[in-house]
Amino acid sequence: MDAVIVEKTGNISDKPLQIVSYAEKYKNKQEWFRANIDHYIHRSTFGGLTSEYSSRDTDLQVLYGVYNNEFPLSWFSHITDPLSAKEEKHKAFPAKIRPVTILRSNIDLLLGEYPRRPFVYNVQNIGETGYNRYMEQMRLTAQKSLTNIFINEALQSLKEQGQQLSPEQLQQLEQQPPIPEEVKAEFISSYKDIIAIKGQKWLKRIIRESEVRQKQHKMFKDWLIVGEGYSYKSVENGKIVYKRISPLSISYDQSMVSEFVEDAEWVVCREWWTLSEITDRFYHSLKQVHHEKLQNDNLFNSPQSFYSQYRGLWAENFNKIPVYHVQWKGYRKVGFLTYFDPVTFQVVEEEVDEDYVPQEGEQVDWREVMEVYEGWRIKDDLYCDMGPVMYQSSDANNLSKHKLSYNGRRHSDTHSTNLSVLKMGIPFQIMYIILNYTLEKTIAKSKGKILLIDEATVPKHNGWTEEKFFYWAEAKGYALLNRNQVGVDKSWNQYQVLDMTLFDSIKQLIELMDYYKSQWDDLIGVTRQRKGQTYASDGQGVNERAVFQSTIITDMMFIGFEELVERDLQGLLNLAKFATIEGDYKLYNEDEYFTQVLSILPEDFAFEDLGIFVNKASEELRKLQEMRGYAQAMLQNNQKASTVMEVIDAVNISELKQKLKQVEAIDEQVQKAMAESEQEAAQALEESKQRFVEFSKLLDRENMEAEYDRKEDIEYIRGSFNTFTFQNGDVNANNVPDTMEVQKLMDNRKKAEEARADRLEQRKLQREQFEQKKKEFAHKQVMDKKNLAVKKSKNKSKSK
Repeated sequence: MDAVIVEKTGNISDKPLQIVSYAEKYKNKQEWFRANIDHYIHRSTFGGLTSEYSSRDTDLQVLYGVYNNEFPLSWFSHITDPLSAKEEKHKAFPAKIRPVTILRSNIDLLLGEYPRRPFVYNVQNIGETGYNRYMEQMRLTAQKSLTNIFINEALQSLKEQGQQLSPEQLQQLEQQPPIPEEVKAEFISSYKDIIAIKGQKWLKRIIRESEVRQKQHKMFKDWLIVGEGYSYKSVENGKIVYKRISPLSISYDQSMVSEFVEDAEWVVCREWWTLSEITDRFYHSLKQVHHEKLQNDNLFNSPQSFYSQYRGLWAENFNKIPVYHVQWKGYRKVGFLTYFDPVTFQVVEEEVDEDYVPQEGEQVDWREVMEVYEGWRIKDDLYCDMGPVMYQSSDANNLSKHKLSYNGRRHSDTHSTNLSVLKMGIPFQIMYIILNYTLEKTIAKSKGKILLIDEATVPKHNGWTEEKFFYWAEAKGYALLNRNQVGVDKSWNQYQVLDMTLFDSIKQLIELMDYYKSQWDDLIGVTRQRKGQTYASDGQGVNERAVFQSTIITDMMFIGFEELVERDLQGLLNLAKFATIEGDYKLYNEDEYFTQVLSILPEDFAFEDLGIFVNKASEELRKLQEMRGYAQAMLQNNQKASTVMEVIDAVNISELKQKLKQVEAIDEQVQKAMAESEQEAAQALEESKQRFVEFSKLLDRENMEAEYDRKEDIEYIRGSFNTFTFQNGDVNANNVPDTMEVQKLMDNRKKAEEARADRLEQRKLQREQFEQKKKEFAHKQVMDKKNLAVKKSKNKSKSK
């Protein structure tokens, strides 16, 4: 939508009427939107010029300055000028107000602990589709268990009847399927919805890509310093955008019932951008005339911008352009159309727009519901991107309930002015600086011991002067006096020493400074053990108890902010429906060891109601500390160093359990493989011994048979030769030598033996083929009976 430049008209203090049609809202260059933008900017805390509006910015600036060790001198005027002196020379004292801070160390301690706190979040599908999918999966799992039980009973019956079962059937018969109650209990404890798993993976990737944790760390810094934390989340160009918003840049209006800004009536965010940033953000709306105006306009084109610069609150934004983003809740007219569907013969209700014209026989119930609108104003007269918020986070059960893109909350503003952790320590900080100022004056007043002597006794002859005399005394440690000198009281022989040291007072001031510092520590619950200051006399139990009690107190400073984090994560999850409208397919490294595959179809999140639950960190932290305490014992019990490092580096119990289960599964597989390998090796050794014995017996038997065959062949040859007389070499006179006839007999015998062996081998092969066909026939009979039993079971369930 193109940007527009208009002259301001009307009274911006009057709120425009919200119950108007869309046609009225968009006419005259979207005058209705521009009027709302101007109205809410005027109502914002940085929209006017009164002291009431400017005081909040000043207070927040002071708190940020105090964190950076900058203190207003007006806080100490009653100490530095107690008499309200009119002359400057009467205001000079031998001391200065020095910015000695005791606040930042504790703030930085809490700020450094935040990234180390467990960060556990669980995405769950809390919608109706998730429930239906859960019940369907439970039904299928129970049905599968019942089928396995029935098949086992059928196989057991066949076995008892003497029928031969296949190896697969025997293996299935050995596995006893669990009963339905056990199946249900295991299903409840292990079921994970596929959409919830995808949502968990998607959110984890967005947290990394959008640097959500780093930006929330900056928000927590705002939370500790000024007691406020704010964020912005939306979808821009199909990409999730998550930003930390400075408390100095936001103004809103909400009821006492609403704790979070996303439930507010309206919100205005003012930031100071460079020209290039404006061009990058609104390139689709700005034209050449708008760019020329932005470059040529004087920055101080309004009293408001001049006043802001004059006050010096925005000195770092000099020569930058103010950009306002306004979101507010207005009315939208919708109709609920009721008609009779001739196809389904039922009364149907549908939602229609305000310009819908009812047909004959149709009834429309018109209602006014809320809708979130937004618009941008650059400087004072350039408006962009005005209209309903494209990606509105709404309640599935309430058509009129929507949330703003901005979110945040305050630390402690229940029926009182908001109070931050840093602000609670300012009274102690003021007293600490005053005591330091007083200490400096006391040190200046402490002159040590002063010796009083008669001035006339100082030598004045032979070049002696007061300077030479005091130098000599300082250098040598003694001085010579001439009591015979003119003017000296010769009867005076006592030299008085005045003690002007203030060491006791200095010691008391230092102890008092330590007192205020310890009071500040006690107020927020940071003990010396929490800071690592322990004594040998404390004992381990005392130190652990002190750290535990300190953690309980400071947890109250984290809980409120972690609730804001949970709301922000839920908001990001709601935007998944819009960010994944075209699907999301990613392969990324979860860490240096694990890889995640993200495959989200366009329809996965479109009709799902995903919820997120963030576990409280206190219980998680306790469990992690206990697990880390077991690290030494794990090493002593020969656990792998990598497993111990997983325990130490884990930031939450869920991640630790997941990775430990993976490590245990790998170890179990390794142990199982080693056991199987040892068993196989022992079995192989035993089989080798048995084969060796059998081979020895076989060898002996073959040797004996070979010896028998050799003897048999010799006897056969001998008998054959004995048949012939060999008188002339041809006893039967057939012209065939006797030796040839003996050889022929031996060949015929060998052929007969080989033919007999072939017949035996052929019979063996035919028997094996017959046995195989017999097994296939038996298996077919069993499967036919099983299929028949399953059909009977289904028919019974249908009849019930």
